Amino acid sequence: MGKEALNAKIHKETSLLKLDPPIRKPIQVQSIIEKPKALQTSLSLLKMSQFNSNHFSQYENNPIVDKLDVLISFCNELSAGQAEIKRKLSEIDQTLRTITGKAYIEPIEDSQSMETSIFSKEIIEQAKSRLSVDLQVDLVFNGKNLLRHPFNYTNINTFGTTLLSELFKLRELNSGTVEPTKSTTPSLDQKRVDLIKVCYLKKLKTIDAFEHYWPSIVKSLRQKCIDVKSNIKKKGHLWYKLQEELVNDGFLITENGIGSSQDGNYVTMDNYCENQDLNEFENVTEDETEQMEELGLA
Repeated sequence: MGKEALNAKIHKETSLLKLDPPIRKPIQVQSIIEKPKALQTSLSLLKMSQFNSNHFSQYENNPIVDKLDVLISFCNELSAGQAEIKRKLSEIDQTLRTITGKAYIEPIEDSQSMETSIFSKEIIEQAKSRLSVDLQVDLVFNGKNLLRHPFNYTNINTFGTTLLSELFKLRELNSGTVEPTKSTTPSLDQKRVDLIKVCYLKKLKTIDAFEHYWPSIVKSLRQKCIDVKSNIKKKGHLWYKLQEELVNDGFLITENGIGSSQDGNYVTMDNYCENQDLNEFENVTEDETEQMEELGLA
């Protein structure tokens, strides 16, 4: 076989061995880890966040806003200072009442900031049906807010006796008592007694709480009347206070001629005591004896 024939045979055999390269398709790789929803923020939200940030920055750097913040802070400090002063005055007032029975310092009250006897409709109806008390009344007496006195649960009866001394004069406490049961002693004016009840309801919030505490409170109020009677009978410090009260109200004239009488009939303290028969309290009534026994005083 010639050289050319051999080359042709080799070329033919090698051409048969050649294969077309495989066609490769692109591989799509699916992401296994997905972005958290918190990171899937839309462009609009990003723009909004940027706007708010810029707006806050402008607000923060505004000198008017800075001055307003300082003013608000100053007002808050001033208000806190006033509240502390009122609290201190109330403490002093309560101490003076305990020592002398008369307050020489009255707490400062803004008439526009006074508490009012505003109750829910439900409590108003319950008070009428269960207590026969009208809650829709003004809790200001002689221009003073009755709710200004300190109130706490550790000595809850003191709040009532303080109100009793403010709402009634000594001559009334000397001759009457609070809601008498069996005694012939006259009852103090019920409308003013009801003011004490309304003040307690304002503090205690519910009718049930009031009904729980009132039996103890009314005992203290009755005992207050007994103490006044006893002190005046013994010519203690309340005897002189009663004399001053009667002179100021025009019921008697003193030995020095001080005082006046609306009807022109002048009397001395001794004559007044005789007319009022203050010595009758040497024989305490049966009902008052029962009250004193309940309080552990007899």
